[in-house]
Amino acid sequence: LAAGASPNAPGKGASMSPEDIANLYQDFDHQVAAVLHAGPTGTIVLDEGAQNLLKSLPVEMQVDISTQLISQPEIKNPSGWLVKACIAAGAKGTGPPSGGLSQ
Repeated sequence: LAAGASPNAPGKGASMSPEDIANLYQDFDHQVAAVLHAGPTGTIVLDEGAQNLLKSLPVEMQVDISTQLISQPEIKNPSGWLVKACIAAGAKGTGPPSGGLSQ
């Protein structure tokens, strides 16, 4: 997995190309993308659910939460940490897609 990746991150089981990593946060505000690309071991790779929750918050909160995340290199599951932080900040998510896990 890419540096900073969680087991639930996009690209599970395969390493992400530099192009995939560069495009990972293209839908985010440039400030948020810059923070997430500046993690202690490189780009922080978040799963889709974590990304969606983060995007549901105002940009200022996105930057604040992302900055808190990258300032704590001991976090082993960045997506899980970020989901909890987003919910604590008032994010409302829709949860995983219906139909459960795909195989």
